[in-house]
Amino acid sequence: MIRPLDKRNFAALAATLAVGTLVACGEPNISQEKASPYVDQWSKSVEGTLREMAVAPAGKKNFQERLQKAAAQAESKLQRDEPPYDVLVNRVYQGIDYQFALVERTGLTDRGQAVWKTLEAVEDHALDADDYTLAEIGSGLESLEKANARFEKLETFETSDAEKDAAIAWLTQQPVSTFELTDDNHAKLTQTVLDSDSGQRMKERLANYETVSTEIAALEAKVEHLLMQNLARYARQMKHFRIHEIFVHPKNFDRWTNPNIEGRRPDKAEATWHARVAWRTAAKMTRDIAEKKEAEILHKLIEQDLEKALTGDVNTALASLKPAQPQYAGLQKEYVRYKEIAEAGGWEKVPVTRGLRPGREHEVVAKLKKRLQVEGFYPADAAIDNKYDDKLEKAVEAYQETHQMQVTGKPHHMFWASVNIPAKRRMEQIALNMQRWRESDIRHDDPMYVYVNIPDFHAEVWKEQERKLRFRIVVGNNDLAPKEKREAARKNKDESFKKHPNRTPTLSAYIDRVIYNPYWNVTERIRDEEILPEVRASVEAGYKAKIKRLLGVPTKKPSEQAGEEKSEEATLTGTVGTTPSAEAQQEQATEMVGADAIAKLREQSGAVEAAPAKPTRSAESFWSKNGDGRLVFDVAALRQLVGGGAPDAGSADTAGEAAPSSLAAKFPYIDPATGQVNVNSTNPDAIPGWYEANNYEVMFPGKKWEYVRMKQGDDNALGKVKVIFPNLHDVYLHDTPHKALFSRDIRAFSHGCMRMHEPLTFAEYLLEQDGKLDEYNVRRILSEGTYEPIFLDKQIPVHIDYVTVRVDDQGRANFLADIYDYDKFKEEG
Repeated sequence: MIRPLDKRNFAALAATLAVGTLVACGEPNISQEKASPYVDQWSKSVEGTLREMAVAPAGKKNFQERLQKAAAQAESKLQRDEPPYDVLVNRVYQGIDYQFALVERTGLTDRGQAVWKTLEAVEDHALDADDYTLAEIGSGLESLEKANARFEKLETFETSDAEKDAAIAWLTQQPVSTFELTDDNHAKLTQTVLDSDSGQRMKERLANYETVSTEIAALEAKVEHLLMQNLARYARQMKHFRIHEIFVHPKNFDRWTNPNIEGRRPDKAEATWHARVAWRTAAKMTRDIAEKKEAEILHKLIEQDLEKALTGDVNTALASLKPAQPQYAGLQKEYVRYKEIAEAGGWEKVPVTRGLRPGREHEVVAKLKKRLQVEGFYPADAAIDNKYDDKLEKAVEAYQETHQMQVTGKPHHMFWASVNIPAKRRMEQIALNMQRWRESDIRHDDPMYVYVNIPDFHAEVWKEQERKLRFRIVVGNNDLAPKEKREAARKNKDESFKKHPNRTPTLSAYIDRVIYNPYWNVTERIRDEEILPEVRASVEAGYKAKIKRLLGVPTKKPSEQAGEEKSEEATLTGTVGTTPSAEAQQEQATEMVGADAIAKLREQSGAVEAAPAKPTRSAESFWSKNGDGRLVFDVAALRQLVGGGAPDAGSADTAGEAAPSSLAAKFPYIDPATGQVNVNSTNPDAIPGWYEANNYEVMFPGKKWEYVRMKQGDDNALGKVKVIFPNLHDVYLHDTPHKALFSRDIRAFSHGCMRMHEPLTFAEYLLEQDGKLDEYNVRRILSEGTYEPIFLDKQIPVHIDYVTVRVDDQGRANFLADIYDYDKFKEEG
């Protein structure tokens, strides 16, 4: 009902409330017919508005003082590994003028509820709740609720007719376009009346409310502060505890494909190569800056996430703090499940019993059923008896399948070793791997990336947040480095030494090329540890045989001996299939039939020179073994044998002289100073035949950039294709001619690189996504066997991680082999 104004007071009220509003020509004011019902509705809100006005100023002042004091304390005791949370919180609230966002007089806002719900669940993410002040926040919320209950019991405020008249008078002075008659403007109208001469009663009531609102203001400030402080800690532990890797190889160039290095094979993608030089140089500069400013960058990232939680979509902001890869969410659910199992007492140990088989009965079977039932493998409603039935067989199969075991349905050695691991340890394993996911460099919102999990022995391709490919791989073995290298590293305190050099490293990089019909460029370590010992042994065997020949010691029939000599000569010179010179043939004949036979031939032909005297010492006396088991040749005796005597001036056996001695010509790999065979550097005129015989070749022998590579072909260790992502560890994905290993459950057999079960499918998928598959005839390239590097226009991130628990497509935790012994737990007791 429209209530008319008192005509005698109308002019005075209008003059009192007028604020100098100018009415646009022709624009009407708010009519009394619309103002009166609006004021009636407004009057019902005045009580609440006054209460809020009483609390808000005090709360804001209290809050600002509290945050500034906390920030000052945080700055005075900065810790290296702990961000100054209160400094970051103060900065964020300073940006919004210290307005409350999470707390209001009656409790938490919707935004605050979202933050509180997230913090209450920190233990579900395997974070230590003791790091958080959750109990203090809960206590503060309870105190705030009680204080508000007392506040609500204060005498209510009823709006008088005079105050309503004042409101109507003011409204009817306002143009329609300047004040909208909505609930949102109730507080504005209250403030207008409060500031007028008619607002004296309101001012008195507001002062009364302010007197009793001090406690509420303090509680609001405390809860808001603690919520945001804890959210900052949560952001740090979930996401911002370190700077994620920049995925670019820190080297300025890739030495195997540099088109300008002297003597290197040219790379036809020269422009692409030079572009990568600039790209990697820029990345190195960026990373250097990031490392110097790591703390500053991390603090800024935390601050940005706090701002999003306060002013943006709070649910999106909170969700962004968790790893987005589906594996994390799956592990988190399984962690909660195993935590509940562990807190309920876990499962009892089952006595190891050999010979359990389907169809048999045994008292241990009931215990095994109960054990598997607790973990969810044996049906909850199935009978717990002593018969090994089909349900138990399926439960054992499921257990074996989710623990990287041979699936037989019958308990075997690995099964018994696993099934009695306590539930608490399984919970800890999941927690450890959740942390690994928080540390991972994977950005799940990347358009495409490749994910390799070492203990899973699988690689996956993810595109647009969906898994497109999953295939088996073989990873690096866990063998120890040679004993002498371990001892040398320990003696020299070499911290960079790798005790297990073949372990596949964890890293993030970018795939930048696919190479068909690759060579295997042997790494210096592998050449040093595996190839050179075999080459040395082969040369040593050849030298032993040559010494016997020079001594005229026949060991086989002439025909067999001739064949052997040819093979040995190939071992020494690598010249199988070539025709030796006449001089070489004479020398070879001498070595083949012996000195005595040549002497008789010379006598029969009337030769005037005397035959050399037959050596009186045995062949075996020309070599021995030192304390390290290395073969050592008697250099002085060898010089006499080959007719060189002591090294002459100008002999290559003496330092700084160029002319080769007979010893250097006959035994080029014997070090005259030590008597040992040294094949570390290859003589281009006497390449050991071992390389040719084993499908290797020495590139640029004798040069400073000498290296060994395995030739292309069916026996090449890299198979038909390799996928390169430049990195400091020189590892990559590649094909292999040895497919049998892919049938094994545990596949750790390589030198560190990853062998792929379906390499051609993977390579073609990469080319297809890059738009290059139609440009290259892969079938022709493979059939012709030509070396073909194909550089991608868009490099693809690849992440190699070490995660020993994963969830399968059914959401069940799969416990994988800790092949490198990276899972470390404190033993109880």
